[in-house]
Amino acid sequence: KYRFRLLNGGPSRLYRFWLRTVESGLSASARKAAERFFVISTDGNLLEEPVIKDNVEIFVAERHDVIVDFSSYSPGDKIRLVNRLGMREDGAGPNGTLLDEGNEVMEFRVVASTGPDRSRIPERLRELPPINMSEVRRRRLFVFDYDNGLWTVNGKLMDPNRIDAKIEQGSAEIWTFRNAGNSWAHPVHTHFEEFQILEVNGRSVRDRGNTLRARKDVVALGPNDEVTFFGRWRDFLGKHVMHCHNVVHEDHAMMIRWDIVPKGQGD
Repeated sequence: KYRFRLLNGGPSRLYRFWLRTVESGLSASARKAAERFFVISTDGNLLEEPVIKDNVEIFVAERHDVIVDFSSYSPGDKIRLVNRLGMREDGAGPNGTLLDEGNEVMEFRVVASTGPDRSRIPERLRELPPINMSEVRRRRLFVFDYDNGLWTVNGKLMDPNRIDAKIEQGSAEIWTFRNAGNSWAHPVHTHFEEFQILEVNGRSVRDRGNTLRARKDVVALGPNDEVTFFGRWRDFLGKHVMHCHNVVHEDHAMMIRWDIVPKGQGD
């Protein structure tokens, strides 16, 4: 059993990774059982328990830690990590298709063990901090759009001298990110603090076994998507940013400045 960290470090492309056995004596059913990811972490934060998935989708800047169990394979077997997510030709986002073969990313080659295998997949990882809605001081909406050839947040371009949100130190807020309906996907990243997603398109993601039930710092915002999350801003006063992590959009000012301010000075 091996642990891998999958990081989408590209500028714009999204990925959906699958495992594909290319050389093995395993039966079809055994291959299917082996070609799985045990997701244990997102954006650097452990889940409450491993989540078994046959594929992992990663937006720009997202990180997923996964365990792959090679114990059913034999020396000489080969398994490949492939990306099957079909993308639009203009790069805006997925085109709604899965590639049959997929684009090969890397190959794993199984070799004979040199010692006892003490690796394991834990049943429990780390409990999430509780959400106390009575702490919520205010709610905010941020709309990501494409206006007259410009990438905007709430209809504005980035101005480093403008404070778009003044958050009181030690307070909690609920933020909603909305993709205003254009065809582009936006991986939205907030600096400094992490958050817990509450809803995606009006549906709760708080059930155990959902990889979105985790602490995160990147929101995968597809076309027409709306994501709501709970966050606490506890530690330090200062100036911070939130931006689309499609770096083309980021470089074209799809970003805001938000500040953590002393109590009594919030907006």
